[in-house]
Order: sequence, then structure tokens, then C-alpha cells
Amino acid sequence: MHTQEVTGQGSPQTRLTEDEIHDLITAGTPPDLFRGKKVLVLTPDATRTCPLPQMIRCLNDVYGQACRRLDFMVALGSHAPLPAEIILELYGVSPEDKEARFPSSEFFNHRWDQPEIFTQLGEIPAEEIFTLSEGHIRERVPVVINRKSEGILFVDHAGEMLYQ
Repeated sequence: MHTQEVTGQGSPQTRLTEDEIHDLITAGTPPDLFRGKKVLVLTPDATRTCPLPQMIRCLNDVYGQACRRLDFMVALGSHAPLPAEIILELYGVSPEDKEARFPSSEFFNHRWDQPEIFTQLGEIPAEEIFTLSEGHIRERVPVVINRKSEGILFVDHAGEMLYQ
């Protein structure tokens, strides 16, 4: 996993410009890390708030040309899947933007209800879960990943990005 410490510049009283966001993204996760790879960006659904359309635009601006593919997936939890037009609306992407700015990207739901789309990478042993849960849970946990990706970029509701 790639980790890079980046000092944020925002505050509740200010908004970052897209140029500032581009600089922060590049400093934290250099585009060369994704060169030639399929990258799947996991984002929150509408139950979480963040400047998602701005983040999607900036991620595409910084990584779109370096990646073989840059796709975006709504992490639904166990919520019902969203229609395609609602996904684009959530991301602030019009059909015209989709064709002009995101021509090779897909926008789709995390289909948690379709186990055949996952592959298991391994598992966390029951004893480790027991330790991590401070003695509350003792069971092994499979670690699975969506087959659509060679790399995953998580964008959480606070706009934090983690690359796996």
C-alpha cells in the first residue's frame, strides 16, 4: 500500500480551488503510481456529504491520462442500487461531460449483493480480529476485492484518499 503524508490546506471557513486540490492529490499520490493501470475510485453515496463532483473532476484531471482506465463506484453499503442517471447526478457529471471529460470511464454501483464479482485476496485470522475488536469478536474475516480493479482509490466522506 502506498502512503504519503500530505498536510491539508482547507478549513471550515475556506474552500480549496481545483488547482489547490490538484496539487494536494498529486503530492499525496503521484500519477505515475497509476500509469497503465485500471483504477477504481470508491466514493460515498448520497448518505454522506463531501464535494464529490469537485473530487471526481480533480481525480480525473490528475489521473485520467495516466491510467489505462479510471472508473468510479458508489459504495452503497447495503442500500439499493442507483439508476445510471442518478449516479451521474451524484458525481455532477452530465451526459455531455461523460462523453467529453470521462470518455473511457464507467460510473456504477458497488453490487454488494452479487458475490460473483468479488475475488478473495486472503483472510484476517480469528485471533487477529479478536485482538482488534478488544475481545468482542472472534471469527475469521475474508478480505475480498471487486474484480474490476488493479488498484483502488478510496475517497471517504471527508475527502480523504487512500490507495490500496
